[in-house]
Amino acid sequence: MPASSKPRKAYRPRPVDVDPTQLAIARAALVPAPQRALLVRPVQQALDGLRTATGGWPAWRGMADAMNVAERLALAGIASDRMPEIQLAQDALQALHARHATTGSWTLRSEELRALDDGAFFHRVQLEHCTQGELHDAIQAVQRRVAQALAGNAPRDARVCIGQLGAAA
Repeated sequence: MPASSKPRKAYRPRPVDVDPTQLAIARAALVPAPQRALLVRPVQQALDGLRTATGGWPAWRGMADAMNVAERLALAGIASDRMPEIQLAQDALQALHARHATTGSWTLRSEELRALDDGAFFHRVQLEHCTQGELHDAIQAVQRRVAQALAGNAPRDARVCIGQLGAAA
């Protein structure tokens, strides 16, 4: 063999699903009600914390996560006609972040509270209509996008709202 040949890549086995049929069935099934309740509860707690101005950063991060996932689900076609309301909720989060940075206040204005309430409502509606696979893909897309933004690969005009999902990425 000539000295100029490329070296072979090391063998790295990929994960193998034990039962791919059951995995496909689970991904195609709607999110079950108990799991949906577990997903909705933190969003409602974050909204209540922001509504009373007592939630602080954990509440802000929880809402940022919910709105990022809601945006990805809307881009996937689930309640995509409600994208303006989701964008308004993200605008409200951005305004609250800027206000807290300058004044230290967590107080929401009435239109911001309405936008966050609408965003949380439409996120709950999305969770009722999305499959487990779509939800999983949306969460992973948010994690990848946040990781890229933290690495400095976000566009100049991007609004980056990083929540708990960003810490997991």
